[in-house]
Amino acid sequence: MYNKKAAYPLAGGLLATAAILLMRPDYSYNDPDTFWHLEVGRYMLEHGKILYHAIHTFYDDRLPYIPHEAGFQLLLAPLYQWLGWPGLYLLTGLCLFALIMGLLRLGQVSRRELGLEEGHVLLLPFVLLISCWIYYNYFKGRPQIMSSPLIVWFFIALREYQLKPQAGYAAAMVAFSWAVASVHTGVWLVIAVFTGMAALESLLARQLDWKRTAVFLLVLLAGLPNPGGSEGTAVHLHGDAEPLQSAD
Repeated sequence: MYNKKAAYPLAGGLLATAAILLMRPDYSYNDPDTFWHLEVGRYMLEHGKILYHAIHTFYDDRLPYIPHEAGFQLLLAPLYQWLGWPGLYLLTGLCLFALIMGLLRLGQVSRRELGLEEGHVLLLPFVLLISCWIYYNYFKGRPQIMSSPLIVWFFIALREYQLKPQAGYAAAMVAFSWAVASVHTGVWLVIAVFTGMAALESLLARQLDWKRTAVFLLVLLAGLPNPGGSEGTAVHLHGDAEPLQSAD
């Protein structure tokens, strides 16, 4: 029996894979920041510790550095050591696939919130068009390639939880909050803002019971144990510098 609901994400996955394979791979590592992330990741792996001072400067490791992208760098460095540039393209492709499927699912959830049928014939082409623009203009060898799909999937879990407060959605929200804080600490404030908006929404709808409150607090607490600490979460509020640029 034909299952339309199951066939839609399958078709989306197949078309997303085809679109990713047709994109030019050199765009995924055509960014100077990639080299900084590779070197910082290599340094941390070589010394077996998170980096809290600037490297390759004339200040003899005395300049402080906030490791707000440590998770990404620690993943990127060994991937590059094992596979070279194809390793970075593989990571980019996987993250882009997760982003495409996340945007597709987000569109379906949004339509359900509006009382419409989840699937629509134009939803997938629209998502693919947006994803192509994102790849060529935004998806470089930087932490954003990992944090952006994580944030999208967090928001999906958040909206699903608001519609139907189940433990699975709550656990996913906490997990995505921790992952974003670990991979790209500087953008974790987006998670905090979304969570605060959801709490306000629940309060106005008179649905903010102790369970929802506990879940929202756990989401916020999950972002605290990150390599950059509280300074890492606020790094983009006062400007940041890469450790290889700190001598400027």
